[in-house]
Parts: sequence; C-alpha cells; structure tokens
Amino acid sequence: LKCFGSNIVLTTHTCTAVGNMKVATIVSVAAAALCTPVWAGCEDGKWAVAYSPENCHMEGDAAIVSCNAKSGDQCGTRFSSNFHVGQGSNAMEIKAAPGAGVATTFYLSNNGGLYDKTKTHPWVELDFEIMGHMAGPHSKIWTNMFTGIGVEHNQWITVPFDVTAGYHTFAFEITDTSISWVVDGKTYRKEDITSFPDVQQSVRTSAFQEFASVWGKSSSEPGEGIPAFREGLGLLDTNSNSFPIYAGFRRTPAAPENFENSSASVPLTALPALHSSAKNVMTLYHSTSLAAAKSIVAGNFKAGHMGWCGGAVYFMDYPGLPAWKKNPKSTQVGAVVKATVDMGKMCEISKTDGCDDGDSGKCCPAPDGGRGHGIEAAQAAGCNSIKWIQPGDLPEYIIWEPERVLSKSILCSSDSECKQKCLESNHVSWHCARRLRGVSSAAGPAAELHQ
Repeated sequence: LKCFGSNIVLTTHTCTAVGNMKVATIVSVAAAALCTPVWAGCEDGKWAVAYSPENCHMEGDAAIVSCNAKSGDQCGTRFSSNFHVGQGSNAMEIKAAPGAGVATTFYLSNNGGLYDKTKTHPWVELDFEIMGHMAGPHSKIWTNMFTGIGVEHNQWITVPFDVTAGYHTFAFEITDTSISWVVDGKTYRKEDITSFPDVQQSVRTSAFQEFASVWGKSSSEPGEGIPAFREGLGLLDTNSNSFPIYAGFRRTPAAPENFENSSASVPLTALPALHSSAKNVMTLYHSTSLAAAKSIVAGNFKAGHMGWCGGAVYFMDYPGLPAWKKNPKSTQVGAVVKATVDMGKMCEISKTDGCDDGDSGKCCPAPDGGRGHGIEAAQAAGCNSIKWIQPGDLPEYIIWEPERVLSKSILCSSDSECKQKCLESNHVSWHCARRLRGVSSAAGPAAELHQ
C-alpha cells in the first residue's frame, strides 16, 4: 500500500492516523483518498491473489508476475478463481518465465489448488507446468492428471516454439469421457477418463477451480514432485537471466450474457475472465437438429464434409437460416446453437461469378488473388476464419478449427421456438421462415453441411 503522510497505517483498507483519536478520525477520511492498493489491478471479484500480491502488476491486458530473486520465497504468486468449471474448454494465454528453477502454471483442481503432501485425501487435478528450463525452439511442457490419492498420470509434450518468447493459448478441453491438453488449438495429449470415476464426477459437478501461478525453487529449498519433474524444473541457482524475471497471463473475455439458463448450456470458457484481451470475438448461430445440438454442446463442433468453401463449420450472425441456404440432402433443422467464437484474422471472400459448386470449395477463391481455393487457400493466406459473401445474400461465417469456439449453448429446441427467436432478433420474417414460400426445397446450389 502506498500512502502519503508520515503516521498513516492501513486498517481494513482505511488509512487512519496514529495518535489522538479525534485527529485520527479526521485524518482517516482525508487519507483514504490518498491510499490505493498497488496490487488492485491483478485481482477482482472473480479472481483472488493467494499470496505475495506485490509480485503482480498490470501491463495493458496482461497480468505480469515477477520472480524477483533466486529464492522461492521471492518468486511469483498464485491466482485462484472464485468460480467453478467442468465440462467445456478452459483456456489461458501465457508467456512463461525464462530459465532454470521457475515454473509458470495453469491448472484445474478440486482441492483448492494444493498438493496434499500427507497423501491422506483424494483429489483431482489437471496441469500445464511450463518450465523455463525446458524452453527453446522446441519447448517441452509437463502435463499431468492427478487421480485418487496423489496418483500421477504425467506426460511431456513438445511444442514448436519458445514458451518464454511470446503468448500462446493453453487449454483443457473437457468432455464427460475425455480430457485434452490443447496448445494454440492443437491437441497434444488426450486421456480417456471413463475408467476414472473421480475425474468424471468432478467434470459432471463442475468441481474444478482454475489456477494460474508462477513459482520457483532453489537448492536450499525442499524439492517438489517426482525426480523427472525436478530434473525438468532445474534450480533457480543456475538461472542465468537477470532478475527479476517475468511471466504474463492474458484471458480471452467470455460473455456471461451469452450463456442460457438451460441445463444444456455448457460454457466453453469460464464465465469470468482474469483480464480482457482484444480479439475478434463474435456471437454467432448454427442451425441443426436438436440431437446434433445436444451433441455439440456436450462436446464440440465438428467440421462438415462439404460447403461453399469446403468442409468446415458454418454460422450465421443471427439465429436463423434462410430456406434457400438449406441443402435437402444435408441440412438439419429444429434447434439453434448460440456460440461465442474467436474469429482471429477474418478474411472476406466473395463467391466466384457464375460458379455454382456449393460442395467442394471451388467457388471460394483464395484471398487477395492468391493461388488455390477453399479452406486450404484461406489458411495459406494466414486467415483463421472467413466471412463468406454471395452478392445479394446474407453473409456466412466460417471456421475450420472448432477450438475457436469459446462458449456454446442451445438457444432454441423446436421450429416454432427458433422462429420466434429469429424474429426477436429484428430480422424480417422471410429470413426466419423454415421454407421460403413458392420455392422448392431443392432449389439453388448445394448448401453447407450444418451438423
């Protein structure tokens, strides 16, 4: 705490002068405006700082955590969420602290984030332990799943970048049958949890808190973990960097207002965000059958097999799908999934004049006059998503990486309810009609495969 004046102390976030009581009362009112917690930017009502709050400060949208010296008691802090999560995707953008002896972590736990060294109580924990000692052009990251009473299921994964050089997204993708460790949208590890009832119970009951931390160990302090873990961590004593060293955490903002009160609603990222990060996030809608909608919400979207730009996931920016966009061979209706999607770099692509191949992607030219067509050409041009334009028609939004979906829920579960939701979105009735009057359901080119 930073306060102005020589005889001011902190009492329950109020500054009070020491000395005569009457003077103290007057000074406390005046001084309160001059006192602000220096760590206030690193915690809010959704996240708490467990210890050493002075080791965290904000830089723009990032929480920067310092390791100040080659000693564990001067290294890092830990954030804990004041909310609980379960099935879905829980992600954090992380830039790890460099060098030996320091770990930057993101993990889920049903045990308050603590390792029970007494080995007397069971707990479930899912870990990313990002060790500066293992960083390089191809960094090794320690992943783990604790079950039972301290039973480890650890595995190294290798990513093709230096984890200390920039921010990357680390996510746990959780379903009722599996846990996946995902980095920058790529799954590096996946575990079947059907033989771990304690894990499945934690998933079903949303028993996990989220945690993010930076911590370190020197040779004078007790080691942590099994020998392979200690070897990967190294010791602060041998860290060649100038101290303090830093790690950073950024969080994609979730949108609580987008989550329905339906029991079928499953957020793909935790409701609150640790920090805001400026991304191209859109609320989009996907028409499908009720059975498919339930499957999507329980797991995730899957890319279809055909479409104007090829096999992908196609969305509208309102809760409807005009009749002329429906393919009688593939389009399913009866429900709408509402999704919050990180579109990344979105490229606008218009249909090639005179082309009517709505299946293979041939009508979807490469951006900026490049070579090829469809999803592959868009990827080669550095696009993460497509805004698909057909002259005179409503735009569609296309992704091919389901991990870009940050949250999803069932908006409506019957034709009548979905039409009402569509009309409530201020779209004209013919944008919401299940079938356009006077037009055959088979008219027009093939539409996308809406799952």
